[in-house]
Amino acid sequence: MRVVTGAAAAFLLCATPAFAACDLAAPDARAAGADCARAWMDANLHLNDIVTVGTHNSYKQAVPDKIMSLIRAVAASQAAGIDYSHIALADQLDDGARAIELDVVYDPEGGLYAHPGGAAMVGDTMPDDWTAEMMKPGFKVLHIQDIDFHAVCVTFIDCLRELKAWSKAHPDHVPILVTLNAKDDEIPMPNSVTPLKFDTAAFDALDDEVLSVFSRDELVTPDEVQGDAPTLRDGVLAHGWPTLGATRGKFVFALDEDGDKVKAYIGGRKSLEGRVMFVNTDETAPQAAYLTLNETGDIPRITADVQKNFLVRTPRRRRYGGGPPQRHDAPRQGAGLGRAICLDRLHASRHALRPLPGAHARRRRRRLQPAAPPRALRRHRGGSGDDPLSRRTQGSIARSASAFAVAWPSAVLSKMHQTAARVVRSFCASPASRAAS
Repeated sequence: MRVVTGAAAAFLLCATPAFAACDLAAPDARAAGADCARAWMDANLHLNDIVTVGTHNSYKQAVPDKIMSLIRAVAASQAAGIDYSHIALADQLDDGARAIELDVVYDPEGGLYAHPGGAAMVGDTMPDDWTAEMMKPGFKVLHIQDIDFHAVCVTFIDCLRELKAWSKAHPDHVPILVTLNAKDDEIPMPNSVTPLKFDTAAFDALDDEVLSVFSRDELVTPDEVQGDAPTLRDGVLAHGWPTLGATRGKFVFALDEDGDKVKAYIGGRKSLEGRVMFVNTDETAPQAAYLTLNETGDIPRITADVQKNFLVRTPRRRRYGGGPPQRHDAPRQGAGLGRAICLDRLHASRHALRPLPGAHARRRRRRLQPAAPPRALRRHRGGSGDDPLSRRTQGSIARSASAFAVAWPSAVLSKMHQTAARVVRSFCASPASRAAS
């Protein structure tokens, strides 16, 4: 974490009359002055110093009943894992989600996914307006072709427009992470669609679709983070990410893939020059800035990575044992957009994400009553903003696994840091991880 001092602090004080009485060069938010916590955080915290909660497969709607019955008959163990549905993206953002995950398929000519094989098998007819959308050239958003193809926004462009419209209505929001899975796997089903593979040309088109909706000024891009450093990794390690204040109202796109797809997206670049998205890679690569770390055994690695300024996305799973996934376990995912180990994948705070429709909703609500934030964190609530998360209380992010304090240096708010670290360790670690520590 970096504290603004000298001329930079003087500029901020002069440039923000509403916070003229705030001491933005103070060592912590508490010392910045009355009602100055928000101003101090915006000036001193960076994008990788915050934590957000997000949703997994954020676009997904329910599999049609007839197709789900067929899946249960032939693959019961797989059926539970796809038996869930999300509300609209804007409603998820209203509920406090600040990380969205979209699965995209490449359809440059249009129509490749317009006639799902699963619907034909069970005698379902797709609505004309849905088919018309699927006939349009461009990327489509779906989970599994022919089987699990309903989405809250059918085309990638429509998803982007919905996100941007919400952002324009809430311009003060903290940066929103959008992770993309580039899907091109075949499925073992007769007459199923064979997806087009993602190559460099496909990823060029994907970037173009993002830039057809968002300007670069509305995004946090790899070039911005790299600055004048030799590589993106060097920039992250040397100076980290832009400040929270500089990234409010913006989006961060990340390609959540590996191997050949990441290589195709990088192309012949040294880092990610000119690209829209960050990529999921290892910590030693020149393109290293963002990592997806999904395994419970990754906790020590996550801890080390966030200390080095890497952006980490990781799920919070309540179940670590064997057995098939349960409906209430599947959909919610914590997004560690910064310096925290993880968040609960269902509810991170009292006002966070609503329960999914399903048989376990009542039991889930009883189980997930949030614990009160540490006393040291409660003192740092204050201020309000246009962000619904802030309106509900400035401390709602603190409720989300003690967000802002998780990895602050012990010299700054040491008591808060130590308290939060204990909370995060006990809240996030699996039983095996707790035993190991």
